[in-house]
Amino acid sequence: MILSFYSILMSLCGPLLRALLFLRRLQGLEEKNHVREKTGIATLPKPLGKLIWIHAASNGEMLSSLPLVKKILASNSDAVCLITTVTVTAARLTRRENNPRILHQYAPIDH
Repeated sequence: MILSFYSILMSLCGPLLRALLFLRRLQGLEEKNHVREKTGIATLPKPLGKLIWIHAASNGEMLSSLPLVKKILASNSDAVCLITTVTVTAARLTRRENNPRILHQYAPIDH
């Protein structure tokens, strides 16, 4: 019973979350070209070779994971690292690395 109620409630949240993302985009709080990522739609193709996925929710986690990412890439010449973040600032910090082997996507909103 509780699981059914929860499932119904979560399915109703999807449209509300998309509307919230749209409003945040209009206010300049979301990156226009990346809003789809937050709904679970990847905007980058999966690269060939090894893909190492690291989730770093915000700025501090992203900055503290960079030494690990660089070490992993240095020891795996065929690897690409995907970093998922939640905040716009963390996304920009990730892209500022300007490394073709470090990809960024927003983590989907968990509902």
